[in-house]
Amino acid sequence: MDPKELAKEQKKALTRAERKITRESAKLETQEKKTLAEIKKLATKGQHNAAKILAKDIARQRKQREQYLMMSSQLKSTAMQVTSMQTQ
Repeated sequence: MDPKELAKEQKKALTRAERKITRESAKLETQEKKTLAEIKKLATKGQHNAAKILAKDIARQRKQREQYLMMSSQLKSTAMQVTSMQTQ
């Protein structure tokens, strides 16, 4: 394969992975909103133990979303490096 073609394929793969991570992050965000609504409903019913468990779940989801954001930025950086190497 030509080095330019190889770089193009690598950039496609990086972009694809970045989009996948973005979709997963969006799913986590919607799940977090649903869980937050469930926590509020449980708290009004007085089921505080279940609400605490769900609150821990939200903390876990936020941490995971933060990790997805870090991975996404690293993939963007790598894609930019591939692009700059391709132009040289």
